[in-house]
Amino acid sequence: MTKNFFSFLVLAGVSLMLGLGSCQSSKPMMFYDIHNSQNSVSWGGIYTGVIPAASGPGIDVLIALYYDETFELRYHYIGEDIDNTVRRKGTFNWNEAGLIITLDIDDFPPYYWVGSIELTQLDMNGKRISGDLAENYVLRKIMIFEWPGVIN
Repeated sequence: MTKNFFSFLVLAGVSLMLGLGSCQSSKPMMFYDIHNSQNSVSWGGIYTGVIPAASGPGIDVLIALYYDETFELRYHYIGEDIDNTVRRKGTFNWNEAGLIITLDIDDFPPYYWVGSIELTQLDMNGKRISGDLAENYVLRKIMIFEWPGVIN
């Protein structure tokens, strides 16, 4: 019985090796990465930075992104004598690739590329801003650390 079982295992192993050898393909195997900002980055949180302004020293921007795909936006024009702060709330959508969000607003640039700890404002056509001021359109995520007794 043991000899028959051993013969069966050898025959099955040889058959398997011959079968796998004949399954070679001329096409390389393709692996698709399904990770993107939407499903693999902790994107919810508060982002802030100062972006360039056409007239004045800059615009202090604060964007809060929530996991229910809503946002709050605050634009404060620096150097204005009056309170020139604009606030918006709404929803946003992800692009098909899961890398760019579009805020549901009409009066400010709605496109942002979502990184691990930053949002990069894109132009009004959804393209990256280039040139000397390009890095000024990156908003950094605020990291909040809770220390016992400090935050109630």
